[in-house]
Amino acid sequence: MIHDGLGTIVVYHLTPDENVWSINQHGIDPNKARGKMKASWYVSKHNIEWAAIHTSIQHHVTPDCLSVCACLVDTSVLYKFFKPGFYYCYDIVKPESCTPLMFLLHNFGSKDYE
Repeated sequence: MIHDGLGTIVVYHLTPDENVWSINQHGIDPNKARGKMKASWYVSKHNIEWAAIHTSIQHHVTPDCLSVCACLVDTSVLYKFFKPGFYYCYDIVKPESCTPLMFLLHNFGSKDYE
């Protein structure tokens, strides 16, 4: 787990557009994960493009059919993967927002001073 005393961190979850309604209603449910681990996966802002490629391949959809869910997650329930900027969680996480990937990538880096 992350034990850096941050409290919360903003991470991003990519999903096919067809899942956005359910995610907005019920949250990102790790029990619906398709991988070996029943965990939901998140990336830092700088890994969104990699996650888009990975998610589109895993879900057999084109990148223009993906959305990015921005989540404010308590660091006490978030685990770091061995690669920097990759995280997973076993709890249901409610997103702050879900944005179509193409909209986000079109504006990526534009007036971004973080």
